[in-house]
Amino acid sequence: MELINRQNDKYWGLDPLPLNSELIGSIRNDTGRIGTLIKLENGKYVIGNGGLMSNLDQDRVKEMLKISKI
Repeated sequence: MELINRQNDKYWGLDPLPLNSELIGSIRNDTGRIGTLIKLENGKYVIGNGGLMSNLDQDRVKEMLKISKI
């Protein structure tokens, strides 16, 4: 898992982000899928692409964000 850049929503689409969520940046997951990293109001991280969200391994995301140089 890799953070590609910060504050980029080009993969999310035209729909607004979920209420009270935070756009973190673009992410590439372990299968090579690229999307928008979003932190939801409940603190959970998801990958979003085209207005759809998928779950991520929360511990891996937190570790990635700690060591990210971006």
